[in-house]
Amino acid sequence: MNTCEATPSAAQEIRIQSLGTPEIDSPLSRNLATAGERRVVFTVDEELVDEGAAPRPMSFELAGPRDRIYFDPSKTKCAIVTCGGLCPGINDVIRAIVMTAYNAYRVPSVLGIRYGLQGFIPSYRYDVRELAPRDVEGIHEFGGTILGTSRGPQSSSEIATALERLNISALFIIGGDGTMKAAASIQQEVARRGKHISIVGIPKTIDNDLVLVCDQAFEDHIYDGIEFVAPCTLPGMWERTLTVCSISKGIGLSGFRIGYIYACDKIMDVLYGGAVNVLGAACTLSSLGAIAAIKDKEHMRSNYERLERRRRLAYDILSTAPGVEMKMSESGILSWLNISRLGTSAEVADYIMEHAKIMVNQGTPYGAQGEGWLRIVTACFASDEDAAVRFERIKAALTRLAKEKGIA
Repeated sequence: MNTCEATPSAAQEIRIQSLGTPEIDSPLSRNLATAGERRVVFTVDEELVDEGAAPRPMSFELAGPRDRIYFDPSKTKCAIVTCGGLCPGINDVIRAIVMTAYNAYRVPSVLGIRYGLQGFIPSYRYDVRELAPRDVEGIHEFGGTILGTSRGPQSSSEIATALERLNISALFIIGGDGTMKAAASIQQEVARRGKHISIVGIPKTIDNDLVLVCDQAFEDHIYDGIEFVAPCTLPGMWERTLTVCSISKGIGLSGFRIGYIYACDKIMDVLYGGAVNVLGAACTLSSLGAIAAIKDKEHMRSNYERLERRRRLAYDILSTAPGVEMKMSESGILSWLNISRLGTSAEVADYIMEHAKIMVNQGTPYGAQGEGWLRIVTACFASDEDAAVRFERIKAALTRLAKEKGIA
């Protein structure tokens, strides 16, 4: 009997197999999709990347959504299964898959397979669970997995039969090394049967060997008594955290494109070895400007106060626009507006550009959950007076759109 402990294929080239020619335009093609043939070379050794050098360098497909896709989202059913030991973040992955499938691709059905690969095997008699956005909205706040998990090999033949019976188009398997071998075995069985089912492995680990890259660009302006805790200061995190800080945003030098990173010696040594080959230093003007700003305590204080006024000004004006939901921003750089009652992020952003002559950021480039949201950089205007004029123009455009929608 072929089980999911079967040896994975020893491919000489790291290439993801395709089920067929993608002929359907992706719903994400406007903002996110990338070309499917682009690859990333897994080396910075110039001798290996020279054209004609042997052997040719190892490379990976560039991650990200594609312009054209194989499955028609309106007729696609997905399934998610979690396997192996528990670790932080599994529920986050489940939530992201469900939210992206429903909100970005408009997939009509996502099933949760209960208790790992056992959930596919009829003799265990586990029910499947339908997953919709309302079912996963807050699960990222809890540990474990809402689907349950199990260990041990199961028959890849029985799993393939279950996938056919459930009419699954794409299976997302979340797990560690053994689970990824199981995914390879399932894919081989599905391919042997000539079925077009996509098997997507999402690796996790319980070995505490991941490095956290922490973006702290906004750490210098947090308000309302909120305490900022840098992840690298938590127990056991210094050795596995790379912290990235932005002087450009933190002290009001947007456009200077300068910042800094800090981490333990082990991480910094690796970064230094790569950085000296691919990065250049910040320009002299940016460096001198950053040093002067840091030394000027009055500049730091006044910038903090300016951003405090700006976030309140944005809230006071924009939160009163009809059809808009908005919370007071906890930092002073940007604000988020929920405009889902007025249209999609793209539609409302285009409307504001046309009627207010102001460009705002759509929420979708920041993830599928950003659909229905706008991101407004409130700190970019020269003065509070200039900012107030622009916010009022945005509000006027939103009010006009709400009237057209019959909301105002």
